[in-house]
Amino acid sequence: MLNNSQIRRLEIISRWLTEIRDSDEFKKLDYYPEVHLGDAIQAVGELLLEHEPCQELL
Repeated sequence: MLNNSQIRRLEIISRWLTEIRDSDEFKKLDYYPEVHLGDAIQAVGELLLEHEPCQELL
């Protein structure tokens, strides 16, 4: 299970990834990785959702 600090870090990472993906600088890059930032954002979001019920128990 994730602790509160790990959850906060994942939330920050999710915001950073979204900001990078949506930035004009990133859009100008001719960069097409196998795993896109959207995939990473979704993975972090799913991990956070999976651990959200644990917060209610604290």
